[in-house]
Amino acid sequence: MYFSFALMVEEKQQRLLTLVKKGGQSPTDPQSKQIEHDRQELWSLLPKLRTLERNAQLVSVADTEQIDPDEETTALLPENHLILCPSNNNVPRSSSPQELQMRIHYAGLYLNRIRELVVDKSLQYSHVVRGQPLKAVMTRSRGKIQDLASELDLEARLYRQTRQRLVTLGADADILAVYQELNPKDTAASTLILSPNERGSTKVADTLSWIWLSRIAARGSTASMANASVDPVAQKEFLRVHWLRARALYHRWREEHMLVKNEMNWTVRYFLKKSGYWTDASALAGISLPAGAYAQRKAAAWLRLATQADIAFRSACTEYTSPM
Repeated sequence: MYFSFALMVEEKQQRLLTLVKKGGQSPTDPQSKQIEHDRQELWSLLPKLRTLERNAQLVSVADTEQIDPDEETTALLPENHLILCPSNNNVPRSSSPQELQMRIHYAGLYLNRIRELVVDKSLQYSHVVRGQPLKAVMTRSRGKIQDLASELDLEARLYRQTRQRLVTLGADADILAVYQELNPKDTAASTLILSPNERGSTKVADTLSWIWLSRIAARGSTASMANASVDPVAQKEFLRVHWLRARALYHRWREEHMLVKNEMNWTVRYFLKKSGYWTDASALAGISLPAGAYAQRKAAAWLRLATQADIAFRSACTEYTSPM
């Protein structure tokens, strides 16, 4: 209960800090009103947060620290209130498993929001900007893209911070393999929807970002999808195209994995067969001594190749089944 509420407050803090940074020293009237509204909302949440802290029996290890008088005004702002979490190194690590569970949940939420914003941004390019005959309409469309880009940057920053907390909390390799590091190219707009069936399009699957290959399923019920300005049918088509290409890439590598294992086995079996062929040849009735010696030497050579290959494949692949 505490960590669920605490991470919700932390997200609101990050969004407010982004808005304050965007407004700078001279924010516009709408920005000032939004900042004041968000601060009032945070002020109303902090008493409940402190109550939950006491109920969870969390004791800050930094309670004795003194606030610098020059920073007191800044520290009093609600967006600068430090949340008590093991990943912040301000409470004992005994509650790390509970925070880790909630961090994983939030990482999945941020990843789905990122996918949805990439969809919306891409469809703005492919269905809105390119289809506008008037410059004024195109300008408004590009303004919408800039707003989407700003929101996407915020979600990407929230995801990166959450992933860093997963590392701090000691998440295992399987979790970090699902929630990988997010690079700028992973959130780039995609135009695959413009020509999903063009010749050679299956090769594009090799360049798909990991966010489309992750086993965390995309959900279409978050706020970013609900407020999207593009037709929901087009959004579903975008996700369908990328899902099908990710599926094709998955099956292609699954088939390749199976073939490589079989080819290892086939290679050793072929060497053994050739060794047996020359062994049988050396035992033929009436074969001369020189020919028999040559056949035995060839049989030994093929057997040596089979043994060397078998040893190499055993060390390279744990799933390899030796025919020897």
